[in-house]
Amino acid sequence: MNRAEAKAAALGFCNAVRADQGRPRIQNLPPGSPKATLKCPIANATGLACDGIGLYEPTGGLNPAVFIPPAVRRFIELFDSGQYPELVKGE
Repeated sequence: MNRAEAKAAALGFCNAVRADQGRPRIQNLPPGSPKATLKCPIANATGLACDGIGLYEPTGGLNPAVFIPPAVRRFIELFDSGQYPELVKGE
């Protein structure tokens, strides 16, 4: 899976979660911070904490609200390794 496919999978995943939340679709992933559970692009798009396995309510909890599919996990790995500099939020 290449970078573009992983990014598209992440955007589609975020839009599916947002639809379940009753929120509008987004056209692009928001910027975020690598290796930051509450600040990665997926967390910023969904309002949920993202640990690479599942999405959780930000207040905590051991059971993920939504499991993250493999293609989206690949995006997270690539993002955390610096493969999407255009999505890294400026500090």
